[in-house]
Amino acid sequence: MLKNKCTNPAARFLLFFVFTCLIGCTGGVEESAPDLVLLISVDAFRADQLSSYGGKVVLDSFEMMARYGTLYEDFTVPVPMSRPSVASLMTGLGPLDHGVRNDVSDPLPAELPTLATRFRQAGWNTAAFLNSPTLSWGSGLRNGFEIFDGPEITAFGPAMYAPHI
Repeated sequence: MLKNKCTNPAARFLLFFVFTCLIGCTGGVEESAPDLVLLISVDAFRADQLSSYGGKVVLDSFEMMARYGTLYEDFTVPVPMSRPSVASLMTGLGPLDHGVRNDVSDPLPAELPTLATRFRQAGWNTAAFLNSPTLSWGSGLRNGFEIFDGPEITAFGPAMYAPHI
């Protein structure tokens, strides 16, 4: 059983993509409205291994978030690849509509509004922290984020030639 610290290098890598929307709206917001929205997306991880989902692996931070936040037990992606799935999550569109069809395709078009764009328009501060080359600067997934901290180089595909703005 793992407790507090994950010593498996592969498991540490699994936490490669974290979208965070930090410090929410101020003024005019109901008392029950959240002041923080934290969206964590982990790729290539078997949720059934985590104790939150009935497994044996205990990760205290995940356990706390599962206890006090919203834990989704069933989530389906439109395609089994990182970039198009995250593009769909962030835009609400399918791969044929947003144009990101695989992990090496062209980047998400800048003119498409994302979840981060909508949060910023509503007055939220937005930030993304990630460690995946397929979701890096060149992926187009930085749209709407004030802070985008991730790899500057996309490992492959046309997206690697996108300018860093």
